[in-house]
Amino acid sequence: MEFDDTALRRYLLGDLSEETAEEISVQLMSDEKLEECLELTEQGLFEDYLDDELSVSESELFHKNFLISDERISQLRFVRLLREHSSNTVATLAVEQPVPRSLSFVERLTALIKTNVRPLTAAVALITVVVLIGLGWRFLSSPPNLDRASIDNYLTKINSKDLTDISVALNDTSLFSLSPGSLRSGSTNNRFSHSQLKGHALFRLALPASPDSKTNYRVQLSSKGKELFSPLLLPTYSNPNGSEIRLIVPASLLPSGDYEISILREGLADPPIIYLFSIQ
Repeated sequence: MEFDDTALRRYLLGDLSEETAEEISVQLMSDEKLEECLELTEQGLFEDYLDDELSVSESELFHKNFLISDERISQLRFVRLLREHSSNTVATLAVEQPVPRSLSFVERLTALIKTNVRPLTAAVALITVVVLIGLGWRFLSSPPNLDRASIDNYLTKINSKDLTDISVALNDTSLFSLSPGSLRSGSTNNRFSHSQLKGHALFRLALPASPDSKTNYRVQLSSKGKELFSPLLLPTYSNPNGSEIRLIVPASLLPSGDYEISILREGLADPPIIYLFSIQ
């Protein structure tokens, strides 16, 4: 799912619904492009704050929800100090090569470097940009807290739907059918392209025998031996060939790689049923 700068800005300010905020948090775990966009949005928030360009409501949220960690407080101090130390250089260059104030601090500084003809002064400004962009933001940034509890809460919420009618979940969901067994090198049945994934993936896990309709299963997804979330307790559903488990997983938790889904009948000591698949 795509999130624009406005959505990311509201995410950082704590101004989104809990469900949307959880979707962004989960997607950030595996979406490097989204993480980079979030860092740029965070940079813009600091700049707007220092330039006194936040709205009244944004300023309140900035202090209430955003500037609440030691990391972000340190980051703000770093940016303010850097701006103060570079202001003389920028001011000197601006006299010779005026740059519109509508640009951000970093954009103005970069533009001045491009137009400046004095090598020594340009070098000083260049070092400032390198420190700010190359080191400062990456080193001091405070990414959202993507704790296991947030992921588990989101997975529990989206899997609590009644999926008797699969069509209700297919608006932003890719459908995959799996049978128990090994992932054979010559088989393509359990190998899927990443381009097939939408916002979520719904896995239909065929059961080898038809259990009682009230039977629940504990379902776990792992990759490279690492569990991606805590086990979910899911019901069984009927299909024309017997019964199945239906599991919804955000596409952001499924980067390219090999995966294992294990299901275990609740309250019994049966061995787990294993489903293997690959995202390529």
